[in-house]
Amino acid sequence: MFKFLVLFILIFLPSFSWANIPISPHQTQGFESYMESVTGTQFSCKKQCFIMLEGMGINDYLSWLGDISGSGSIGYGFLNGQQIIPGEFRSISTNIVMNDRMLFSDNQYYSQIPKNLPIVIIVNGEIQSKNLLVQQMEYTLNESIQKNWSQFIKTENLAQYSINLLYGYSFWETSFTWLLSLVFFVIILGIVFVYSFDRRRFFFPIFLISIMFVVFYDLREQANLYEVRNGYQNNYINVPIIEQKNWFGIGYYPMILEKASKYITQSPVWQKVYLAAMQNFPLFGYSQYHLHPAETIFIEDVKNITSAQKWDIFIRYFSSLLPTGDWKMIYASQDGGVALYIKQ
Repeated sequence: MFKFLVLFILIFLPSFSWANIPISPHQTQGFESYMESVTGTQFSCKKQCFIMLEGMGINDYLSWLGDISGSGSIGYGFLNGQQIIPGEFRSISTNIVMNDRMLFSDNQYYSQIPKNLPIVIIVNGEIQSKNLLVQQMEYTLNESIQKNWSQFIKTENLAQYSINLLYGYSFWETSFTWLLSLVFFVIILGIVFVYSFDRRRFFFPIFLISIMFVVFYDLREQANLYEVRNGYQNNYINVPIIEQKNWFGIGYYPMILEKASKYITQSPVWQKVYLAAMQNFPLFGYSQYHLHPAETIFIEDVKNITSAQKWDIFIRYFSSLLPTGDWKMIYASQDGGVALYIKQ
């Protein structure tokens, strides 16, 4: 009898208390109290607190579920060295039950963020929760289809590849167009195949469907082209203040280039521009073009700029790298993510 009692305790007792068993917590900072369990996280924050998560990888969004109270804000960012690239935030002013999704693709720097860059949950203010569950999630197949279709039928946001709309869609980067192009290609093959066997019965219907497809595709492209031109006009050309000019998904980087161009000397041509960013595309190309004849060098370590000469330029774009030595800061954005230095 005693053996059966021990067996019962070992097998069934853990299942009764499973919801209250603490699990290995993530790396945290600043919390008054913090405990994780399989049902959620209990925490108390008084000023500013952080929770370190893994990189987004193949995930599409952060799921927030549970109660939260207090006054302040909560959201996420991406940790790049010592810099945090801001993501989405939600203001907290009372007791609420969160059931939200924060899409990674909504971040204006999404295309430049490496998939393995750690995600940081940021809590600002006096905020408490008893069972907040934050998870990185992927779209289900149905959600993925709906998301891609909704992105296709609406005018596209400004992005690095949007300029390609002047010549046609970017084949892989624009939502759903790769599938439509494949369908169109199959239809063309079908026309050729059917035409060789029975030109009178099937050729005209398939040809008509193909024409309708091309017209639909063209109307979609023209609508998108109009929106891109309109956005370019409103967000860049017609904006009188240089710090507020926004360009095709890379934010205010062209503004930094415009400021840097004032320090470019036409002679001698050995002047160098050191670019510290999350990744070199497409910033490196922009810098090479707009800051010619200076040579742009993409760096991943400040040791690479020890040979910098007088009047060389250092651009930091959401990077943790800081120049050391006789560098003078010419400009820095309010969030500190973007800065321009000149070698003295």
